[in-house]
This record gives sequence, C-alpha cells and structure tokens, in this order.
Amino acid sequence: MFSLLKRNLLAYLSGGNIKVAAVSIADLHFYCKGSYLDAFTIRMESLIGQSLAKKNAKTEILQVMVQKNLFQNYVDLAVLDLSIGAAPDYVLYYETHDDFSGDIARYLKQKNIPNQYITEDNTQATKAIMNELYIQNFTQKHDTVSSWT
Repeated sequence: MFSLLKRNLLAYLSGGNIKVAAVSIADLHFYCKGSYLDAFTIRMESLIGQSLAKKNAKTEILQVMVQKNLFQNYVDLAVLDLSIGAAPDYVLYYETHDDFSGDIARYLKQKNIPNQYITEDNTQATKAIMNELYIQNFTQKHDTVSSWT
C-alpha cells in the first residue's frame, strides 16, 4: 500500500513541481544579486508563512527544524517547498528529501547556482537569521505550535 502511495506522490511531483521549486529558488538567487543570505531569508520567511497558515503536523516539525537551523542549502529549501506545498500530509520532509534532492540539485546546477549553495552546509551563515525567524514566528506570535493541535 505504501509503495503505491509513494509512486502516486512521485507521479504527482514529477509533473513539474520539482523543477518549479528549484527554478523559483534560482530565480530568487539572481534577483537578490547572488546573495545567498538574502534569497534564503526571503524564501524561508515565505515557507514558514505557508506552513503556519496550514497548522498541521508538518508545522510542528518545521518549528523544530528552524529552531535547530537544520536547513543547509537551497536543496533543503526546495525540498521544504515541496513538503509544504505539494506532498501529502503523511509524507515527511526527510522522505521528500531522500526522493527528490538529487533532481533538485541537478536543476539548480543547470541554472548556474554556485555549488556551495546547492550541496554544502551554509548553516553558519544562516544561524542568526534562523534564530530571528524562530523567535518571530514560533515564540512571540504563536506561543507554541503544539497549542494548535
């Protein structure tokens, strides 16, 4: 049964959502004149907003991932985009990452994004902004995500 569900997810996502997630990050990177931190921050703020609007189990997982600064690069952001926007609720972020990160990296490379932003760990660069995003979105306004469930 799970295998069938996973194949259906693959068919759904391979219809263009993987490429759209990667290309939108690449476009944002160039819009921000190659500033990884600016593009990362803009996209992460948007994805947090989308997740908070849905308020489901993925929001709780995202809260912990933001708090621990677990998003290392653009591939991780594109996977988060797919996880929040396209993947069914029962498919976890890490499953989506395992299945689609290679394709995402390939699309980002085709768009001439520097490899350091595709596959390398950039968490030192994003540490302060992730802490700020955590405070703004998960402590001040909402107390805790678990209070929604």
